[in-house]
Amino acid sequence: GSRKKQAAAYAKAGDLAAASAQAKALVVPADRVTAWEEIARELEKRGDFPAAIVAQETLLGLLGPVHWKRPAAEHHLMTLEERAGTLEALRDRWQREADERPQDAEAALRMVALEKFSENSSAVLGWMRKAGERRPRDVGLAVETARLALSLGELDDAVVASDRALALRSQDAEVVFLRAELSALVGNPSE
Repeated sequence: GSRKKQAAAYAKAGDLAAASAQAKALVVPADRVTAWEEIARELEKRGDFPAAIVAQETLLGLLGPVHWKRPAAEHHLMTLEERAGTLEALRDRWQREADERPQDAEAALRMVALEKFSENSSAVLGWMRKAGERRPRDVGLAVETARLALSLGELDDAVVASDRALALRSQDAEVVFLRAELSALVGNPSE
């Protein structure tokens, strides 16, 4: 309790080093996560976006790839980067990481999140395709890719993604219906 409060107080005063020391001294992982959330929030309130970005990135380093807080924490990092005028630098860094690690689905999914944040649907689809290649057994990702491709009028991409989902889960009513809808649209209703 008191270390978390001290960390937040130091952050409120603009002392990232002291706030960081208090947060690092916390033993319980959930307390460290909460402390870094508070530090980032206090620094953001101060308008110290570079320090808030450091705090938010530290928070993300504490969260595993499937942690329930990760999507919101990544979104908040993008918001901070946008407010600091450094979103393009983040995009360049994440894209480089995704390109350098062609088997890393999480890196591609970070790019999906960033392009969604930037409302760039065609780039979202491109990164979803790459994530699907890196995670070929992810039915949810395949269905989401097929739906986005369909909404963008990219029927070939939609068919490929829905076929992947159907191969993995042929009895799933949602997947079967999606594939039937695509079959009707592309003119092969016998499938």
